Amino acid sequence: MARRGETKPLQQKVKAISSDRDIGASSGFGVLSLNAGWKFSKYATLQAGIDNVFNKTYAEFVSKGGDPSAGTQTLRVDEPGRTAWLRLQAKF
Repeated sequence: MARRGETKPLQQKVKAISSDRDIGASSGFGVLSLNAGWKFSKYATLQAGIDNVFNKTYAEFVSKGGDPSAGTQTLRVDEPGRTAWLRLQAKF
């Protein structure tokens, strides 16, 4: 324990903070995402993709549920399932 005027090493500070908020180990994961693009003019590109093709349920270790504004994290928030997207990018 540090006395008044002394500073704790960074490792001890991090351990003290994380031990209060850690909800346990997180497992590893892998997801497959596919995307393609077509540059149909000098100034424009059309892109499309599918994220999480196999619709795997997973949560990042640091997820939105751990946002400091939400208070102490008590559960992990799953990432979105399969998501399709389309984007038009124009350069001027």
